[in-house]
Amino acid sequence: MNNTNLNAETSFKIITEMIQITRRKLIDDGFHFLLWGTLIILACLTQFIMIHFLDKNELSNLVWLIMPIIGVPVSILYGSKKQESENNSNIISNIYLFLWKGFGISLFLIIIICSIYKHTPTAFIMIFMGFAVYLSGSILKFNPLKIGSLCFWIGAIIFPFINYNAYQVLFYGVIVFLGYLVPGILLWNQFKKNKNV
Repeated sequence: MNNTNLNAETSFKIITEMIQITRRKLIDDGFHFLLWGTLIILACLTQFIMIHFLDKNELSNLVWLIMPIIGVPVSILYGSKKQESENNSNIISNIYLFLWKGFGISLFLIIIICSIYKHTPTAFIMIFMGFAVYLSGSILKFNPLKIGSLCFWIGAIIFPFINYNAYQVLFYGVIVFLGYLVPGILLWNQFKKNKNV
């Protein structure tokens, strides 16, 4: 009986150590948060300028087509190089990867469906971004991401009350800055700090 307790304790200790090793391997360097946060903010600023100053409201939506043309290949290349160099394929890192793949598919569908119904998808996108960022913060045990998710959810509530299209775009940029880019910078700093330890 005492041997069984020792085995249970040993098993628990091994599992805990494996989770810690996985978490250290999984520690996100924040690259994707920095990349997409920067791209989204640049798209928001460009669209704001096109609507507010250049009166190019219809053409301004093309900005959102350019963003994934840049972001998706860079994300895929960076992710595959990182996965090759770190060889960190395990259940937790796979869940993290599936989360963001599922987010990408959901985002694509939200945009298509909202386009069909001539409805702006931004509030829905913020809700899904909040969800994905919250889960990322939970998986990584990184509270700034959880706080960032609150920014997205609160932003989704406020967004419909902003009447002017250009200010909606600017507001979305601010939310992405607070909910995505700032946690990404903090994650990047934590990664660099942990790497040097």
